[in-house]
Amino acid sequence: MGRKGKLHQMIDLILGGVWPYILAAGALAAGVVGAYLRGRKDASDKAEKRATKTYIETRKEMDDANIPTHGADVDKWLRDRAKR
Repeated sequence: MGRKGKLHQMIDLILGGVWPYILAAGALAAGVVGAYLRGRKDASDKAEKRATKTYIETRKEMDDANIPTHGADVDKWLRDRAKR
């Protein structure tokens, strides 16, 4: 069974000299897809970092806010805040 079938011989004849180019094109496509996916991950990481920074700043402002705790003072504060 060392002989190749006619179909196999025909495929070898047609694609024999083209295989290196097919493999190179596949490698190039894999590289492009890899770079694209890496770029998406970097953008996602950057957005997450920005959201975290915004949260930290907002939380700090909330913690530093001077909000009264006495009933009448709270009512006045809310009225003044609603006017803004």
